[in-house]
Formats: sequence, structure tokens, C-alpha cells
Amino acid sequence: MIASENKIRKLMSFFVNKLNMTPSMISKNPNLRLLSLEKRIIPRCSVLHLLISKGLVKEETSIVYVFRMTEKRFVDKLVSKYQNEVPDVVSAHQGKIEFQGFPFDLKI
Repeated sequence: MIASENKIRKLMSFFVNKLNMTPSMISKNPNLRLLSLEKRIIPRCSVLHLLISKGLVKEETSIVYVFRMTEKRFVDKLVSKYQNEVPDVVSAHQGKIEFQGFPFDLKI
């Protein structure tokens, strides 16, 4: 296995408890298990939550699409684009804003 058992447990816990994903949703996107929770998933969730709460991004945005974006594309589309309107978006991307979860179900 490429990913350790501990990493898989952490990821599954985060996906199920913070993102309200079902195990079947996760199994349909197996590459999610290969992503870094601390470096990619949590910062992107924080950015997405901030932008959705400000009404700049729709709730219907696919979280899997956001996770799969290259770093450059993510920064261009969701961080740099909105950093003047929402300066905290840079802090969220750097992991300085704690992600508490979404108050709604996300589109996968």
C-alpha cells in the first residue's frame, strides 16, 4: 500500500466527520487517499469555506474538483483571484485559519 494505515484512518475520519462524506463517496474517488491532509485538504477546505461564507463561490462547488486541482490552478482560481476582496484567504491557504467543517453537505 502506498498510504499508511494511520494516514488512511486520519483521512477517513476527516472525510466522514468534517466533510460528511459517506464511505461510498470516498471509494468512488480512491485518489483522495493519496493527498496530504495537512498540506492540501485542510487548507483548501478552509479557503473554500471562507469563500462560500462570503458568497464568492457557490455551495455546489465540487470538493473533489477542488482537491484535484494543481496547486498553481488552485492559487490562481481561488486564492489570488479573491485576495483583495477577502485578505484572510491567504491565511486560510497557509493553514493559519482552523477548519471547523462545512455547515452544509458538499457536492462530490
